[in-house]
Amino acid sequence: MRRRFALWLIAASLPGSVSAMAETSIGVLLPLTGPHAQEGQAALRGMRLAVREANAAMVRGDRNFIVLITADDAGGAATAAQLVHHLARPGAPAAEQPRLLVGLTAPDAALAASVAANEAHIPLLTLVGSPAISGAGKWSSTLEDDADLEIDTVLAEVKSRIKPASVASIIGRGNERGIGQNIYVRYELSYVSRLLPGEEIGATDSEAASLATRMRAANPDLIFLTTGSPEGDARLIQTLRRTGVTSRILATADALSPDFTRLAGDAAEGVMAPADFLPAGTNERAQDFARQYQELYGATATRWAAIGHTAITIAREATHRAGPDAPHAAVRDALDSIRRLPIVLGGGSFSFDANRTASYDFVPAIRRGGAWVRLSN
Repeated sequence: MRRRFALWLIAASLPGSVSAMAETSIGVLLPLTGPHAQEGQAALRGMRLAVREANAAMVRGDRNFIVLITADDAGGAATAAQLVHHLARPGAPAAEQPRLLVGLTAPDAALAASVAANEAHIPLLTLVGSPAISGAGKWSSTLEDDADLEIDTVLAEVKSRIKPASVASIIGRGNERGIGQNIYVRYELSYVSRLLPGEEIGATDSEAASLATRMRAANPDLIFLTTGSPEGDARLIQTLRRTGVTSRILATADALSPDFTRLAGDAAEGVMAPADFLPAGTNERAQDFARQYQELYGATATRWAAIGHTAITIAREATHRAGPDAPHAAVRDALDSIRRLPIVLGGGSFSFDANRTASYDFVPAIRRGGAWVRLSN
């Protein structure tokens, strides 16, 4: 059966005609339906706001008119790969092709799209990442920060302010990013803490209950915890608290997900995590973004909205550097060359290093009074 894809053209409302203005099209792949739709819809709202800002600057004579060509990947790997080839439009004139593709919030879809982008020779910037995405070839990059850099700032705060006497860790089985972070956390804290044996955990409730009992007996000052998903983290933290574990908990940026706070409830209180976005903003640009988002959508900006906004900010910069109707290779090279670009995430500055690894500072955060705030507050 022939598969059909839904595509939308999205641009900001502007006064006057835009027919004579130069256009720069950016392809967007997001899960607007399916299990990852909440993330995809939030990211798209952030992207739309970034487009409005870019096109308002264009009216003042700054840059080309930005158009988003948006497709629903539904979080599926096969669909994402097919959409990459569909949007790349091989053989079409450069002016009729998207300059680059951005999006993907589901890890499997992001990896499949990365392989397809390298086959189609079109630049792709994913919202989630792993070493496998940049490893797929020179046409795919991710704006997700290096795993160690993500945890670094909150870890420094833990070492200087909390100084835990003993540390345990709980890592989801098969969670490669978490395994790497755990090695880094244990190495850094070994200078100030006694390291207790680490634990791995699967998805069963009985396994979580047994582990929680062992943690209560060990009674560490601090537990570093990452199952690999916000839902898994929330359920495990609830189990730990119900079992009587009172240790401080250090989580990853997954804890900033609305799913985590919804499922964890009161058990999230006191959890520490690295934050690349907080509702009150983590930098001046983020505060302005949060205000504009509230005015435009009548809702509080979320992390995924800020990630979407950042993706378009990066894409806009790359297409501007490459020039109008530049070939895909020029856009790819311009993307790789980005250094210290102002963004709304983290400390407010984004760079790619020589290995195409994304870099921006996270801020230490803690769940306090039912809200995420800076740990230093």
